Amino acid sequence: MSPQMSDEEIRNKARARVHARLGFFRHLTVYIIVNGFLVIIWAMSSAGMWWAWWGPRYSGNPWAINFWPGWVMFFWGIGLIAHCLSVFVFHGNWEANEVEKEIQRIKKNQGSE
Repeated sequence: MSPQMSDEEIRNKARARVHARLGFFRHLTVYIIVNGFLVIIWAMSSAGMWWAWWGPRYSGNPWAINFWPGWVMFFWGIGLIAHCLSVFVFHGNWEANEVEKEIQRIKKNQGSE
């Protein structure tokens, strides 16, 4: 069993988790705002207007999808997903939790021998 944490340790751990969640939501907000502006810029350019089939394309194929903000959204989105996983899925000290589980498993197996 793990030793009991003091109230101060619990408060510090809770504060760190709340700070991590706040950091993620700030990251998400900036992602939405910046990529929203990029989509607006794309849509206002001749390349993004739905009626501008004759407009310039950055590739030679006239049927190519010309949505360049998608590249920013995709690669930044990978980072955003990694940030989300680190905050909400793999939060806390994963290694310490796994060590504790293994200790309990070993103790259980020792008792059955």
